Amino acid sequence: MAFYTPLVKFFHKEEPMALMTFWILVTGCGWLLLFSGYQLLSVPWGSVPLKIWSGIIYLSIFSTITTFFLSQLCTLSLGPTRVMAYSYLYPPFIVLIEWGFGHPLPSVQVLPGVGLIIAAMFIVQQGVEDIAGPNALNSVDKKKGNTKKHE
Repeated sequence: MAFYTPLVKFFHKEEPMALMTFWILVTGCGWLLLFSGYQLLSVPWGSVPLKIWSGIIYLSIFSTITTFFLSQLCTLSLGPTRVMAYSYLYPPFIVLIEWGFGHPLPSVQVLPGVGLIIAAMFIVQQGVEDIAGPNALNSVDKKKGNTKKHE
């Protein structure tokens, strides 16, 4: 996973992001079938409840496809370091969403981890600015022929 976002930026050659997302998901499915496809024959598919099928469809469409698409799109515009830093916020967001649905907050033992994730995200963001410098985005745009300045 650590190589995923840098490789997205490296391999992107101006093709539509939806097409790139499609091929990444197809390739991932191929690897999954290669290593565990033989076990699919032993599953009693007829006895799988509709609720489970609904969950599978929801997870495959909304979670997987949407997340991959947004992750790739953001990698091209924000850069891999920032996208990975923002991905660290998934667990705290899940805690907030669960709390919003009326579930209790996790135990006090979990909350320092959430705080640590948020602090690490800000440290990584600050590190990007220190390494790249304030005019880094402007120099990238000049190479592409754009004259717009980022504020």
